[in-house]
Amino acid sequence: MYLNTFQNITHPEPVEGCEWRLVNIFIFFVIIVFNIPIFAAQSIDVVIPCHEKDRLTLELTIASIKAYSQNPIGRIIVISEYPLTDQAEWFDQALFPFTKKDIVTIIFNNNAQEIEAYKQRPYNRIGWVYQQILKLYAPIVIPNINENVLIIDADTIFLRPVTFIDRGKALYATGKEYKRSYFEHAKRVLPGFTKVYPHYSGICHHMLMQRSVLLALCAQIEKHHHCPAWQALCRCIDPVQCQNLYASISEYELYFNYVIGNKKKTALRPLQWKNITFAVDAIIQAQKEGYHYVSCHEYRNKQPLTQEQVNELRKKLLL
Repeated sequence: MYLNTFQNITHPEPVEGCEWRLVNIFIFFVIIVFNIPIFAAQSIDVVIPCHEKDRLTLELTIASIKAYSQNPIGRIIVISEYPLTDQAEWFDQALFPFTKKDIVTIIFNNNAQEIEAYKQRPYNRIGWVYQQILKLYAPIVIPNINENVLIIDADTIFLRPVTFIDRGKALYATGKEYKRSYFEHAKRVLPGFTKVYPHYSGICHHMLMQRSVLLALCAQIEKHHHCPAWQALCRCIDPVQCQNLYASISEYELYFNYVIGNKKKTALRPLQWKNITFAVDAIIQAQKEGYHYVSCHEYRNKQPLTQEQVNELRKKLLL
């Protein structure tokens, strides 16, 4: 885009010798002085799965990605049971080819007694598993979506400019979390699956996913298991771990290690981030300390989040 602009501002007639060199010098001067990018940034779409409990932080997630994404954003889409915001498109989770009931039925191999006992527990992991599979399927299910889809957790707030894809190369932040059960599950899903970086985790509350990569991943899973990929993901979850509320699947680790392990156009780029209890002063301080984003998990909050806190933070962050 910018290269075409540069061509248009040059003299329409052939320019030779000294005059041509002066034109080049002038264009170079304009690029440097006005910090004009030579290559147009690639566009992305943004997808945010969200539950009612994260409705208030969702506002900040949407406002902050609009403010700080260095890639042009085409669409921002929230996946939920019902509309939670007027600041983004709503995509009904009922349009996906699976439900929470489907997931729990497959995990417990259609054992009605175990299914009912698990569903009656005051806390279970089915919603947690469900939103992970939603993320992996969103770029496949949502019509007319960009090839490059930024998945963001609904409790993540960006604080500084971030680029997610540069000249066709998907960029990935890293974390330090490690749970052996995530990789045991991934190896059941895809035999031969390996953790690419011994000391890096792909779990960092957002991820640039590419539709073509997800289609290839699902095709590989389906070829091995002879069933839809989402069913295979559920079948490979250990029901005992699920009963014990253990972390049994990670969509981020699966995609991160798959895309890098298959030598797609990717690069690691460090971002400073942390998990944090929602507190206005603490988030403002994180921004001052250079953090690119924070994730404010609802379970860490001692008191329910209020609209007043959200409004105060938006004002202080200039969102």
